Amino acid sequence: MRGVLIHGAAACCALLLACSDDEEVPAGFDAGSLVAIEDVTGHDVDVAVRIRGPVFRVAGTTHICSAILESFPPQCGEPSLIVEGWDIDSDERAQTEGDVTWVEDVELSGPIRDGVLQAAAG
Repeated sequence: MRGVLIHGAAACCALLLACSDDEEVPAGFDAGSLVAIEDVTGHDVDVAVRIRGPVFRVAGTTHICSAILESFPPQCGEPSLIVEGWDIDSDERAQTEGDVTWVEDVELSGPIRDGVLQAAAG
């Protein structure tokens, strides 16, 4: 009976450890996965994930955003990630009004560190 209790306790501990590991590593962060900005905000992601959304450059900083705010010129809806390594001017769909340049739908891929997507066109 004692051996069964120890075995059961060990299995329970293993199950708890497995569950806690799943919580620490959110699902969908596999290389090449298309992920929502909301799911990666606040996380470092060491593999290249794909993110799709509007991209804005304002005052020299580029962001990929979760939405477009309806105004003119449009604005970046939060949450967003800073984008480095991709030039918005390379996209022929880019529009500029005043100091805002935007593209309505872009897919970028790359790892994320400290809220910055190290991107390349997807």
